[in-house]
Amino acid sequence: MLLESIIIISLLTIILIFLIYLIFTKDKKNDTNDAPPLVIQTHLSNLQQAIQNSSQTLTQINTILLSPLQRGKLGNTQLEHLLSLYFPNDGKAFQLEYRLKKPTGKGGFLIADAFLFGLENKNNLAVDSKFPLENYLLLNNQSISELERQAAEKNFKHNLKEHIKKVSEYISEEDHCPHALIFFPSEAIFAKIQEKDYESIRQYALEKKVSLCSPITLAIIINQILWATKTWAEYRNLDIVLLELRKFWEEMVRFQDRWEKIRENVLKNNKLTADFDITVGKIIKQAEGIKKHEQKIEKKSEDEPIIA
Repeated sequence: MLLESIIIISLLTIILIFLIYLIFTKDKKNDTNDAPPLVIQTHLSNLQQAIQNSSQTLTQINTILLSPLQRGKLGNTQLEHLLSLYFPNDGKAFQLEYRLKKPTGKGGFLIADAFLFGLENKNNLAVDSKFPLENYLLLNNQSISELERQAAEKNFKHNLKEHIKKVSEYISEEDHCPHALIFFPSEAIFAKIQEKDYESIRQYALEKKVSLCSPITLAIIINQILWATKTWAEYRNLDIVLLELRKFWEEMVRFQDRWEKIRENVLKNNKLTADFDITVGKIIKQAEGIKKHEQKIEKKSEDEPIIA
């Protein structure tokens, strides 16, 4: 596997550095039969300890990957970490070990490793984090023959197909779950399934409405869910807004009609007011003329003598 290769390369690098050290310190030895210097003994002890630790690490990794129970825990742990990284862990966005409402037909209920709740509890998504790995590990074993490798790959494809069929049982109308997801916590396994020879497996998964994903692709799916949630939150009241806009337009039409009537009355009243103003102006002028004539008469009367 990739991890084993990295560890082996690291060990070889340590050994190479140690050999170079021996070459450069060889000319400093006075007697080749003398015991190695203390520093060399220390390096040898550290190197031996590192090899032992690496061997134990590889053994532990293989034990985890070969044990279905431990493998399931590893997948669940990584899945929980990714979901908690993006979603609030309040039980509303997702739940782990979620019991579906869909019965198994044997008196029990299906349990998904994780269950993502969609908008308004619709378009939910069931996630399975277990993965068939035994034949995949055998497939990458360098000590087996080509025939054994071909048999392992055939069995690995069969395992995948059976697991896809099993996970597709999570899809149910009772849980508003139209789609399911298989989470592979290893990018190497996911990359293997993306090879050309696995086209039939991927097509079978699509037919069963089951998506295959790795940690990276799961992050992409989560981002799409978050984007959809945000968009829905922004436009969730769009129908109400459109209804209010229709009401506003109806009121606007009534307002325009009534304004036209008021405008006509105002213009008509303005005409009446203008005509009345002209009449008032004429009356005022006539009154002023009468007032002036009266004043002239009074003045004339004052100027003429009174005859007894």
